[in-house]
Amino acid sequence: MPAGGSADAIDLDQLVKTMGGDRAAVGEIATAMRSDMAQRGEALQRALAARNALPLQEQTHALKGSLSTIGAYRAAAAAKQVEPAVRSGDWDAVASRLVVLAQEIARVDAALARFREH
Repeated sequence: MPAGGSADAIDLDQLVKTMGGDRAAVGEIATAMRSDMAQRGEALQRALAARNALPLQEQTHALKGSLSTIGAYRAAAAAKQVEPAVRSGDWDAVASRLVVLAQEIARVDAALARFREH
């Protein structure tokens, strides 16, 4: 997955349309999502350091769902790529895929932060 700018990380215009044009509601979603992504990112790093598969599976699955819900499809796809590596116990692949996921989450976070500024 090539890294692009944060502008293509999430279709915020579509998210606003989905929310009936309610920019305030999308702003609340953005705030909650940014917090959630940060917490889950930290949990993923702790689980990786401990080589604890269960929280890795739980956190990546939850991220995949929440990222898909808000239209952050590249980040959701990155989360999805972590899951088979965890299931197979390939910790090198888990680590490399978490790097990609962290990059995609950073792009989504930047896009959501910009939305909150406007």
